[in-house]
Amino acid sequence: MTSTTVPTSTDLIAAFPDIPTPHEGPPNYLSLKSLRDALKANAASVETTLGGGAHGHLGAILPFTVYDTIQPPPAGQAHSWIDPPFPGATPTIPINATAHVASSRRDSFAAKTKTWKLNKNMNDALRKLILDSVGEIYLRALRQAHIGYSNIKARDMLQFLFTQYGIITPHDLQENNSKFYNAWDPTTPFETLIAQIEDAVEFAEDGKQPYTSQQILNNAYNLVYRSGLYFDDCKDWNAKPDADKTWDNFKSHFLHAQRQQRLQQTATQQGFYGHLLNDHCTVIKDCLDEHTASQHTALSTLTSEHQQLNTVTHDLVKSLATLAQQMTELKSMVLNNTRANNHNNNNNHNNNNNKENNNNNNNNRPRIENNNYCWTHGYRVGKNHTSATCQNPAPGHQKDATRDNIMGGSTRGKP
Repeated sequence: MTSTTVPTSTDLIAAFPDIPTPHEGPPNYLSLKSLRDALKANAASVETTLGGGAHGHLGAILPFTVYDTIQPPPAGQAHSWIDPPFPGATPTIPINATAHVASSRRDSFAAKTKTWKLNKNMNDALRKLILDSVGEIYLRALRQAHIGYSNIKARDMLQFLFTQYGIITPHDLQENNSKFYNAWDPTTPFETLIAQIEDAVEFAEDGKQPYTSQQILNNAYNLVYRSGLYFDDCKDWNAKPDADKTWDNFKSHFLHAQRQQRLQQTATQQGFYGHLLNDHCTVIKDCLDEHTASQHTALSTLTSEHQQLNTVTHDLVKSLATLAQQMTELKSMVLNNTRANNHNNNNNHNNNNNKENNNNNNNNRPRIENNNYCWTHGYRVGKNHTSATCQNPAPGHQKDATRDNIMGGSTRGKP
């Protein structure tokens, strides 16, 4: 944009920093607040001399009373922002005007026309964003026959939507008022107080119970003063001329005060810790050197002990292997002895049987009959020979075996 040209509404939209997202269904307070935030950012991004010249076209979207809280109106003027009237088709130049007067009138007319046209195009651009975001059906009540929405200001369109769909109850306003006056915690940044005030002011305006500029400044001042950290800065603020006591100046004043306080705290801390560092740097270095030497000694000792442990471990493994071999050999010897004993016992049993058979065969006289029985030798045994008194029992011999219950014993000599 040059000094002689005025961007169209299409040009303005293309350069806007924040294009709002269309909202599905009926709008509500949250969707309308998001829309308004985008519209404010877009309006403020385009410079103008209107409304004090410090906030771009922000006054084109905000209600007049709200903009007054940002930029107090000059003396004798109702509001800070005034929509410029149509300057006419041509400049008005007196018939007998000098060339200088005529030139001055033309320049003034050109400047007014440019300001008016830019403000008109801005209003058209903002209005289009509202219609695209909300949907024409929810604004139909504002539409005029034949000319549509061309005579409707963007701020009035947005305010209509808040009135119809951004419902705020008395209870909501009461809670917002509590937030507005809530004590500020000075351990948090000053920006938290700014957000607290501005959010509450915006909500109250939406609820048709706006705070005045004086209410805003008085409350913010009291919250800062009661924090107990900015007495001198509050004194300096009170000394300012009333014309300088605006919300923007208040924020700037106490942001500067906060920065100065942080600088003092930083300098104090650096001086204190710097002094400690200079006094104790030698001690710290000595401690570090001693610690390093101790670490080297400990590492050397640990290495030696590790080597010794490896040697002991090697010897222990070797001894365990030898012991395992010896145990294997011992188990083999025990197994062989057990097998030999079992073989000898079987042989003795067989010999005893053969011996008794031989005695029976060589004895021509019949043995005395009795009712004795031996599990190992059977039915034909001596009068004193029973399973319980057997002198040469075979393996598995049952001492309780009798004629009536031989318990699986011998049947030799059974009658």
